[in-house]
Amino acid sequence: MTIEDDRGHSGLSLLRNRLSEETSPYLLQHADNPVHWQPWDDRAFQAARETDRPIFLSIGYSTCHWCHVMEKESFENGAVAALMNDAFVCVKVDREERPDIDGVYMRYAAAMIGSGGWPLNMVMTPDGKPFFAATYIPAGSSFGRVGMLELVPLIDNAWRNRREEVVSAAGSLAGSLFGEVQVPPRADAPEDPAGSVFRRLRSSYDSRWGGFGEAPKFPAAHNMLFLLRYFRYRGDTEAMEMACRTLAAIRYGGIWDQLGGGLHRYSTDREWHVPHFEKMLYDQSVTALAALEAFQATGGGLYREMAAGLLDFVMDRMRSPDGGFFSALDADSPDGEGAYYAWRMDELAALLGPGRASGIAELWGIDREGDLDGIPGGNIPRLRFPPPGQLPPSPPPAPDPEVRRILLEHRGRRPAPMMDRKVQADWNGMTAAALARGSRVLSRPDFLEAARECIGFMTRSMVTDDGKLMHSWTSGSPGCYGYLDDYAYVIWACIELHNATLEDGFANMALSLQAVQDSMFRDPSAGWYRFSGGEGEGIPIPGTVETHDGAVPSGSSVTLMNLYRLRGMTGEDLFEERAEALAESLSGALRSAPSSHTMLAAAMLSGPAHADITLAGRPGDAALHSMLEAAWSVFLPDMTVSLDGSDGPASARVCFRGTCLPSAGSSNELARLLDGLR
Repeated sequence: MTIEDDRGHSGLSLLRNRLSEETSPYLLQHADNPVHWQPWDDRAFQAARETDRPIFLSIGYSTCHWCHVMEKESFENGAVAALMNDAFVCVKVDREERPDIDGVYMRYAAAMIGSGGWPLNMVMTPDGKPFFAATYIPAGSSFGRVGMLELVPLIDNAWRNRREEVVSAAGSLAGSLFGEVQVPPRADAPEDPAGSVFRRLRSSYDSRWGGFGEAPKFPAAHNMLFLLRYFRYRGDTEAMEMACRTLAAIRYGGIWDQLGGGLHRYSTDREWHVPHFEKMLYDQSVTALAALEAFQATGGGLYREMAAGLLDFVMDRMRSPDGGFFSALDADSPDGEGAYYAWRMDELAALLGPGRASGIAELWGIDREGDLDGIPGGNIPRLRFPPPGQLPPSPPPAPDPEVRRILLEHRGRRPAPMMDRKVQADWNGMTAAALARGSRVLSRPDFLEAARECIGFMTRSMVTDDGKLMHSWTSGSPGCYGYLDDYAYVIWACIELHNATLEDGFANMALSLQAVQDSMFRDPSAGWYRFSGGEGEGIPIPGTVETHDGAVPSGSSVTLMNLYRLRGMTGEDLFEERAEALAESLSGALRSAPSSHTMLAAAMLSGPAHADITLAGRPGDAALHSMLEAAWSVFLPDMTVSLDGSDGPASARVCFRGTCLPSAGSSNELARLLDGLR
């Protein structure tokens, strides 16, 4: 049924907000807004065409602080909503459910305003070509920022009275950005791509506090994964020290929840002191992988404790009853951002008594003035981090168990941040990979069982009958088809589980998913992989090749690493050929922005050089188990471990850099052989 709107346009009914029909936690947060939000679907775009209105596209995610602020100030404002409903078809997108949409419009935003972020707000033609972009917009104009009450009429007037100019400009921008699939220009790789990346990281390294660049600082664990590989294969101890000091500073800082565990999303300052308070599943998982490798590389107990702490946190706080892992804990709580994590001196004294409160204040740097904006007297706990040249204590100092129990119980009575209960294939893949590797490195069988259950859940609930991955699952309902990152990370997890268990089922799943990934995303003539397969409602999303590392390593880089490892597991040259074609196709991206492609450089460094270990012996035999333990005792990034099926005495054959070495007949012999590989 169609209606005629109050400006004489005929179209689908736009008289209600349709988000209550969705499953996304972020979209449901906006279901009661007076704005007539539509999901990204055919109905919304048809309505825009039939009513001849532009689309107001707003992209965010459930744990985004500034998304909450804009909702409260603008989208819950009746006057703003009335203007938006009259001028636009308003569409809401959860960037975590639709990273393809987010990626395309973030690229538009970067071209139009020089940067992006969330909430990302675009006004665009009914065929999806934007002509206005902004991030946070208040309701009313203030501090030189135009507010929605003034902005919407200006855009509406331009659409009505300068249509040809607006549409022409939008079309030109779309043509320049997405006239064809965005392929990074090929170029000869730098003579030493890994060295180029290392030098860029070294130039931005903060030798006092660790990390790279100025505030805000993100964990960016892929930087540490690269640096640890550079140390392993180039012998550069400075790279190892940069990675390890950064991890230690994160563990000692306020970005780490010193009471409850887990890692916040980023630090607002150079010292890792006051964080932005989301806890994202991907940060826990990729940082745990970096800490595991730092422990293997150095034997440092701090990194062992850090990896175990992160994996324990996701097991205790982010695991769903079905075996998957939830996406995130919100930045905000009902009492304000950070209120759940902050402590006041008088509060500590009332709970613990003056003596013990003074000890905790000294340990955590707490004073009466506080350090958290908006929370009078509120402090974020952090530990004192030593200057360069001094090693931080390991394990890190902590409250005694009774004090910790009292504080945890008290904090548990505060209004808690919301959990985003969406399960995403990519983030679950990286979590299962970290758990599988952690099970061997830390001798934690419970981690292995959790990794198994995670992959089992995805197999049951997020894989179609024809073997395709779904990207997300919420409240019993799968979302859209998976993207490149989903396949890359789940394949990574299957490889790690095969390494940890020697079970063929995980290798077969990795190979099956790689075949689907190749058929859906790979360009056979170019060698690269598109980010999306083009399925879904709404309007077609331009195909892009995503190469830059963001909050997590890029799917292209992880795919390169997977292809090299699949070659080692199977002996099939096809995987190595595809890896080399992919590396060549991404060479221009690496040359143009070395420090934005640290995971790509890591894959190029360790992929051709990783060790492939083939064990012989009877399953369950103690000597074979000792061989497997020896393989995990040495830091060999991206190694593969397989069982050849023979029934003789336990032995191991190692192939490295294209050469197979003499077999090792004991675990000690294998450990010595592996430790000598360079």
